[in-house]
Amino acid sequence: MASIPMSGTTNHLENKSFFANATRVKRLSLSSLPAGGLRQMGQYIFPSRSLLPNPKDPNIGATLQAVDAEYFRMLLGPKLRSLWLGQDAGGSELYLPYLPGVCPRLESLTTWSWPTDSEAQDIIARLPRLREFTVIQMKLPPLAKTHLSASTLRSLCLSGVSPQYWDLDSTSFPSLTHFTLEECPDLKSIVCFLRALPATTLQDLTLDFPNSAPNIRLVNEAIEVISRFQRLHELWLSGWDSDNFPDGQEIPRYNIEPLLCLRELRAVFIRLGGIGREVIDGIVKKIGTAWPQLNSFGFVQSWYRTMEPAGLTLEALGLFAAHCPRLTSLIIELDATMKPDTPKPAEVSQAAIMLELKGSLIAESSWPWVAKYISAVHPNAQLSIDEDEKMDQGMIGYWKNVISVLPAMSGTK
Repeated sequence: MASIPMSGTTNHLENKSFFANATRVKRLSLSSLPAGGLRQMGQYIFPSRSLLPNPKDPNIGATLQAVDAEYFRMLLGPKLRSLWLGQDAGGSELYLPYLPGVCPRLESLTTWSWPTDSEAQDIIARLPRLREFTVIQMKLPPLAKTHLSASTLRSLCLSGVSPQYWDLDSTSFPSLTHFTLEECPDLKSIVCFLRALPATTLQDLTLDFPNSAPNIRLVNEAIEVISRFQRLHELWLSGWDSDNFPDGQEIPRYNIEPLLCLRELRAVFIRLGGIGREVIDGIVKKIGTAWPQLNSFGFVQSWYRTMEPAGLTLEALGLFAAHCPRLTSLIIELDATMKPDTPKPAEVSQAAIMLELKGSLIAESSWPWVAKYISAVHPNAQLSIDEDEKMDQGMIGYWKNVISVLPAMSGTK
C-alpha cells in the first residue's frame, strides 16, 4: 500500500480505513499529529498491541505529548528496522525507552532528542542490532558516550552536536566504520574526538568544520590524525569560505601531505577557503600514486564566491587522465586563462566522466582553446559549472560557450 491520507484530527471513516489496511503498511510517515492523536487512535485497540505489525521504516515527525506516550508502542513492532523521530517529536524520555522491548530488530535510529534520565540513556546498549545512529541538534550529556559506544554500532552521525565534554578512550566505538560530524561548533573537540576513533575499522569519514572561526593549524592537526585511518575509503572535509578570513590577513598554509599515505581512498572531497593553492599540477602524479583506486576527487575553495586564481591549470586535466585513470567524477577549480605549453594533452581518457569546474577562471580569448583541450582529454566528459549570481557573469558565459561546442568537438551528438 502506497499511502493512507490522514490529516488533522482523524474522523471515524479515516480511522476505519487506517485500521483496515494497517497490516499492509510497510512505511509510515506521521506528521502534524494533534495532542492526544495517538490516544484517539488507541481507543480502537489495546495500547499494548502493535497497530502496524509489519512496518520497517516509520517516519515520525509529530509532536508526541505525555498523554500519547503509552500509545506510542502501537506504531512499533518486532519487524521494525528503521525509525526516524523528527524535530517536533519532543519528550523523548517518554517514548524512546519503549524501543528495546518492542523493536528488538531495530537497526537504524535517527532522533532530534535524547532522554535526560540516566536510567533511560542505556537505550543503545539494549538495542542489540542497532547499526546506524543519527543525533541531530541537541546537547548530549557525557554519560551518553558510554551508551553510544556500543560494539554493534557501525555508523554514527552527529549533526549540530559537540562532543567536547566526552571523555573518550581507545575502547570507544570499537566497530565504527562510518562517522559524520556536521555543524560542530568546536574545532578542537573534533580533533580530540578523532583521536579516539578506531584506526583499523573506519572507512567513511565526513567532517564539517565550523565556518565562523577558521583555524588552519587545527585543521592540519586533524589531517594528521586522519592519516591514522589506513582503511579509509571515503573522505569529505568542508568548512569556511575565503570570505571568513579578515581582509588583508595572510592565510596560513594547509598541509594535505599526510593524507597521501591512505592507500585505500576511493573518494576525496575537500572544500576549504584558501586551500586551492595547495593542489598544483605537480601534485597530481603524487595523488595518482598514493590513491590508485581513486574514482571521485573534489578540491575547491568555496561553493559560492567570485572566481579567483587556483593552483591547477588546464594541463591538470591531462595529468588526472594519465595518473588517475579510474576517475568518474572530478570537481576542481583551475586557471583556464593560461594556455597549455603543449596543445596535445599528456593522456586521453575515453571514460565517461562528470567534470565540474566550479569557479574556474576563464577569459574571452581563451574559451575556444579551452574547449578544444577539454575535448581532446575527455571526449566523453559531461561538463558542468556553477552559475551562482555572485560569480562573474562574463566568465559564466564563456564556460557556457565551452559546454555548447564540446559535443561537436568530441564528435558526439
